[in-house]
Amino acid sequence: MSLLNTINKVCRDLPDDWTVMIVMERSTAFVECYDDDGGIVILPDSADKTLQEELHDALQVAIKHYFNRGRNE
Repeated sequence: MSLLNTINKVCRDLPDDWTVMIVMERSTAFVECYDDDGGIVILPDSADKTLQEELHDALQVAIKHYFNRGRNE
């Protein structure tokens, strides 16, 4: 899957009011995830992962947190 297709999938499937960001700095790029309260969510270790893999991880973490929190409220 291309990076663009992965981005489109994340945009389509991300829970309401959650944010996933691709951050680019000199010599590096990484993914950050924020919950619907604006708090940063810890993602799995991204060492040796592609941006697509990091985006997939962020989406899976967001979905898991979203549904787990909904069951606990």
